Formats: sequence, structure tokens, C-alpha cells
Amino acid sequence: HYPLRKMETLLEIREYAFPRVGDMSVDLRVGEIKNLRKHSDQAIVLANANLFETSWYMRGFEQAFEDMLLQPDLIHFIMETVTTFFTDYFYEILKRCRGEIDMVFTADDIGHQDGLLLSLEMWEEFIKPYHVRINEMIHNMGAKVIYHTDGAVSEAVSGLMDMGIDVLQALQFSAANMDPQHLKDMFGKGLCFEGGMCVQKVLPFGTIEEVREECRRLISILGKNG
Repeated sequence: HYPLRKMETLLEIREYAFPRVGDMSVDLRVGEIKNLRKHSDQAIVLANANLFETSWYMRGFEQAFEDMLLQPDLIHFIMETVTTFFTDYFYEILKRCRGEIDMVFTADDIGHQDGLLLSLEMWEEFIKPYHVRINEMIHNMGAKVIYHTDGAVSEAVSGLMDMGIDVLQALQFSAANMDPQHLKDMFGKGLCFEGGMCVQKVLPFGTIEEVREECRRLISILGKNG
């Protein structure tokens, strides 16, 4: 069920009752974080701001891409509304837990097995600016940004760095043009990598020793120089 799917005008969508920060359990989240920090020195990650995915969950996957071409004002309004919600919600938590949250998990799958789901030009127009906005807030509040996308996204990595991510996850090296050594050589000085274990072949079908060997290989490449 996509709650905004059948709406045809911006006016209809403007009248929809979107969630508000006051609807969320901010006090509960803050209490959990403070309790975790009191008893552990492990990294605490606040999750998760998937801006475009949340938008198309409400509109429908195919419809969201049609909107980019046929009703750009409509998809921009949904993206703006979703981004404002996540930015305000996470700001409240980061403000009350300043210095206690290490990273904020952000996400938007923009790739499939063989390439990007949309052109770089469309990504620059409809998705990137909203992540730039929330990433700036996260950094201003003293936390790092971890960003998740599946798929073949090598051509977008420089743009992802430009929008302010610190960590790229999950690294689907079984997708096209996603060689770990190339990514490390090209972007390793300004970007941390997390993940990369193959969930299509190695983990489900490999032997224990093959899993260990792949893990060692990826650590030796992606973990080099810290």
C-alpha cells in the first residue's frame, strides 16, 4: 500500500497528514542512547534517514520515477517534507545526546546489479541536495555520516563524497565495476568503507574457509592505512 499513490495533484499531497517529530518517541531514544553510552564504548549509530526510499514508499517505486519526469514539483515536495522530518527528528536526538552518538545511518539504494537506477543528472537534481542538507546538520552536531546503497554505484562515489558522507556501506562487489582495489585507490583517502562481503555467492554458498579468505582479502584491501 502506497498512501500517496492515487493522488494526482500537489494540492492533494499537501493536505496529507505527514508524521511530525512530536509523534515520535524522542525521550525513549534519548534514554536508550544514554544508557548504551554509560555501559559501553562501542560506536553508537542513530538510524536511519533513507530520504528517497521513504518518499517512494509513500508514492510507489515506478510512480516516483514518473514524477521526476512528469511532475517534478510533486516529488520535490515529498522529498522536502521527508527530509525536513528526518532532519528535525535527528536534530532533537543529537542535540540532547551531543557527543554520545558517533554516526548517523543514512541510506538510499541508487544502484542495481549493472548500474545506477537513474542518471547522475537526475540524482543530482532530485536526491543529492536533500542528503547534503541533512548531512550538514549531522556534521554540525558532531557526528559522522554513514551512507548505505546497494548495487553498481562506482560512477556516483565522488558525488556521494561531495554530498558529505564519511562512510560508504554496504559495497556490493559482485555488481558491475565495483572492484574493491579500484575504489580504495580512487577514494580511500577521503572515505571509509564498511561491508563488502558477498551476500550473493560467498556467504550463502561458500565454505567456511572461502568466507574467511574473502574476509581477509577485503580487510587487506579496504583496511590498508586505517
